[in-house]
Amino acid sequence: MLDGEHLVGVVARRDVLRTFLRTDEDLRTDVDRTVFDDALHADKNAVLASVERGVVLLTGRLEYEADVATAERLALAVPGVVGVRNRMDFVWQGQGPQHAGG
Repeated sequence: MLDGEHLVGVVARRDVLRTFLRTDEDLRTDVDRTVFDDALHADKNAVLASVERGVVLLTGRLEYEADVATAERLALAVPGVVGVRNRMDFVWQGQGPQHAGG
């Protein structure tokens, strides 16, 4: 890596690939925790994330329409996820009370 014209570090190929060398089960666990538990506080009986070859499939139903897009965005941000197929549905249109006022 360069800072202007000065060498400040070296990135090895293994460093770049490390995030992609995670198991599908590790990715699914991270998506469940990050998306459904921490961010959306979703009913675990109403949602499901499955992972195959780094591609996340989101299924089930969330309460608000905006949460479906949020789930996709957050799942794609999990290190090692290479794609997301979002097949989620919602009960209510809009953003819900947690987004009110801001």
